[in-house]
Amino acid sequence: MTKKVMSKLLISCATLSSGGAERVISVLSKPFADNYNEVVIVMWLKKPVFYKIDERVKLVYLPDISGTSNRYAEIFSFRKVVNSEKPDIILSFLTPFNVLVEIATIGMSVPVVVCERTDPDRSKGLAKILRNLAYLKADGILTQTFISKHSFRGDLNKKTDVIYNPITMSDEEVGSALHTEKEKLMVSAGRLISIKNQKMMIDACKVVSTRHPEYKLVIYGEGPYKDTLQEYIKAEGMVDCVLLPGNKKNIWDCIKPAQVFLLTSNFEGMPNAMLEAMCLGLPCVSTKLKAAEELISDGINGYIVDFNDSIALADRICFLIENPDKALSMGERATEIYKQVKEDRVSAQWIEYINNKINRQLQ
Repeated sequence: MTKKVMSKLLISCATLSSGGAERVISVLSKPFADNYNEVVIVMWLKKPVFYKIDERVKLVYLPDISGTSNRYAEIFSFRKVVNSEKPDIILSFLTPFNVLVEIATIGMSVPVVVCERTDPDRSKGLAKILRNLAYLKADGILTQTFISKHSFRGDLNKKTDVIYNPITMSDEEVGSALHTEKEKLMVSAGRLISIKNQKMMIDACKVVSTRHPEYKLVIYGEGPYKDTLQEYIKAEGMVDCVLLPGNKKNIWDCIKPAQVFLLTSNFEGMPNAMLEAMCLGLPCVSTKLKAAEELISDGINGYIVDFNDSIALADRICFLIENPDKALSMGERATEIYKQVKEDRVSAQWIEYINNKINRQLQ
């Protein structure tokens, strides 16, 4: 068993409900609890916990302390928690809350590492100015891709490091989609929100259906955009072709029989669902996201298409349907990413990074 470091780690996040940052925190909760004397997760919103969190981790909800959901009032509650818990380091997730954490810890000596979970170039105008000012105070910045790291300039770039998202998958599961009997399916998974641009894949499916009417598109996930998507599916006459079955706990079993995995987001940090699909051995077609450009070699282990180009997306889907040997080859090459994102490798990178920050503070 790994010997614990006699340090306390405090993690700030919006919630532990369904989402990319939340999933990463849940995966890291066990190695963090294994390696540190105490781990505390402080949430700015009170919502149900979706992912499993190690039982040794203490959960704190700021609304329970402040009695309000006012973000600015909760700055003082967060500061109160930090004074009470006395952590050796704070990890903060999600840009808006990173800014609040930096404000809340003004004048405190505890090091703060801010974790960018989306494309840094998404921030514009005043929001970008406020973020950069807050990040100048940070002791470290973590991004999920090297391309995102280069979005920060000057002093911000110097304090930025990169750690990929961890994927928890047994060696037996890696590549298992390659040996799964295929069905006439296209799949996607993610929150149903406008920035995921699922309408693009629905438009592509409509084109694909003219050549392969037997194929269906299944989009797994929940979100505020679900009703809008259902109305769009109906308006486009795609009710029999496009399904929205919601969240599934056994999502890997659901997507493995598919011919292709689709990602059509307008921006992302590191798309966990696509990473998992690649590790399983599914050929993926993604919009030109920074993470996709870093993970996918176009035409080798997947395809990249321009944003909102549903015709190009449909063309790539049809090619994979009509060329199963090429699809299989792409899926095999896609599994190679697992070496970089397997849980124990990524967890070790997090532990080393945190320990270096703590030790530097003690010097």
